[in-house]
Amino acid sequence: MATGEKTVNGISNGSESGAAAPRPNDERYDAQRVEMKWFERWQQDASLYAAEPDSTKKKYYVLEMLPYPSGALHMGHVRNYAIGDALARYMWMNGYNVLHPMGASGRSTTSPT
Repeated sequence: MATGEKTVNGISNGSESGAAAPRPNDERYDAQRVEMKWFERWQQDASLYAAEPDSTKKKYYVLEMLPYPSGALHMGHVRNYAIGDALARYMWMNGYNVLHPMGASGRSTTSPT
């Protein structure tokens, strides 16, 4: 393929070797920087995600399947927990008083028994 020639999907790679050319805005995710930003934000306002014991909001409870410590992580874990996280946040943003515990079973234990 000639330099700058379009591929089947219409994207030009800009080189004959087939290697993707670096993008000028290719900024990598810096987990430490992001975590520090939110750590500082939560330190400034302890009430940001605090429980509301006397809330008059309608209650909503979200519980995914429990993580099982003897199994290897796989994409099913990501799907399962991402759905629960998204649902809990969606309901919270829509005015519900959401209880979203992690690692507690229906019997309120922290591990499978």
